[in-house]
Amino acid sequence: MDYWSFDSSLTGGQQFLRKVIERNIVFSSKHHTDSLALSLRWITELKEVLLALQELMQAQRQLFTAEWQLARSIATAAFLCIVLAIFFVLALSLSVTMLTALLLAKWFGSWILALTILVIILAFCLILALYGLRYCLHRISLPETRAQLHRTITGLVSTSTHDKTTNDRTLQKSE
Repeated sequence: MDYWSFDSSLTGGQQFLRKVIERNIVFSSKHHTDSLALSLRWITELKEVLLALQELMQAQRQLFTAEWQLARSIATAAFLCIVLAIFFVLALSLSVTMLTALLLAKWFGSWILALTILVIILAFCLILALYGLRYCLHRISLPETRAQLHRTITGLVSTSTHDKTTNDRTLQKSE
C-alpha cells in the first residue's frame, strides 16, 4: 500500500522532506499508524505554510509592481509640470517685457527710444544676475565654506539615517 499517493502534488522541497521522514520513521507494529499519521499531518501543515508563503510573495511582487508603476507615472507627471511651469514663466516674462515696452513707448512717444531703454534695463539686470552668480560661486569655493558645506551635508545624512532607524524602532514597537 502506497502511503504517499499524493506524491505528484508535492514540490521538490516537500519530496525531500518526505524522504527524510521515511528514513527516520521507525516502522514498528504498534507505533506505525501513529507515526505515519503524525508525519502526514506534519507534511500537510508544511505544505500549507509553503503555499501561504508563496501567496505572500506573489502579493508582495504585485504591490511592488503597482508602486513602481505609480512612481513612474508620478515622475512623468512631475516632469510635465516642470516643463509647463518653465513655459508659463517664459510667457509671463515676455508679456511683462512687452507691457513695459508699450508703457515706455507711450511715455517717451517713440518705440525706438522705448526699446533701447528696455534693452539697457534688461542688460543691467542680466549683468547683476551674473555678478551675483559669480559671487556665490566664489563664496562656495572658499575652504571655510567648503568645510561648512561638508559638515552640513554630513549632518543631514547622519540625521536622515538616525531618523530612519528611529522610525524603524518605532514601527517595531507598535507591532
